[in-house]
Amino acid sequence: MNTKGNCRTAAWASLIIAVCMAPLTAVAKPLKIGGTGAAIGTMQVLAEEYRQVDPSFALTIIAGLGSGGGIKAAAAGALDFALSGRPLKAQEQAEDLRAHDYGRTPFVIVTNKEGVENLSLLQLERIIGSSSPTWEDGAPVRLVLRPVTDADTELLGAFSPGVKQALADAHKRGGMVRAITDQESAEESERLPGSLGTSTVALLRSEKRALRVVNIDGVAPTPQNFASGVYPHGKTMIIVTKGPPNEATQKFLDFIASEKGRLVLVRLGHLVPSTH
Repeated sequence: MNTKGNCRTAAWASLIIAVCMAPLTAVAKPLKIGGTGAAIGTMQVLAEEYRQVDPSFALTIIAGLGSGGGIKAAAAGALDFALSGRPLKAQEQAEDLRAHDYGRTPFVIVTNKEGVENLSLLQLERIIGSSSPTWEDGAPVRLVLRPVTDADTELLGAFSPGVKQALADAHKRGGMVRAITDQESAEESERLPGSLGTSTVALLRSEKRALRVVNIDGVAPTPQNFASGVYPHGKTMIIVTKGPPNEATQKFLDFIASEKGRLVLVRLGHLVPSTH
């Protein structure tokens, strides 16, 4: 996998990403957060909106942790809160880790191939399972896989038993593109001609990615179709704290749950929890 020379890759790969702060404003101690890349863009947009309420607010984002790494860091007290695209496991709950759901977003198939709007599940199975897949015009398909143990691999395998088996076969082949983080997956899907990868609506919108979302069996993976169950594939996004949130985290959580915060989440492709 070659991402050298890509400015955006360098930015995401940097160990610490500090959200910009308004000039000449007294800045409170930044909240230190990290976890799934699917949530990082959303948190940055929410932070920008929240600074209109509290100009001193700032985040320090530790990149590249993933859900599991972020949760472990929160459990160790290294983060104010973690970002996760999966529920807490039983052993994590036993460590006094607490999940704060803030929304659900569709999990989607993406490509940079012009003219590709729809794939049937059978076509998806054949593309993933083939050692030399091609598009209908004969151009090669460049698969962008996630690690075998990644939650996104499990989510993609849930599309159908055939897709699950095709993924298992694909991971056994040599020379495959494997993206470790959500941002790497999006970048490779943008970069490789004829790409086919996975992402979420929230990541695509918050980071303004130049990728096409593919319909599956004629069903568009919109938040509306996800809400109705017509499109069943998605992620529940949570913020994880060790015990009760600290004061600064609680204020940010309150903003996320406010009308303004909820409008931001909806705009970025989330279904937000009921306020009742």
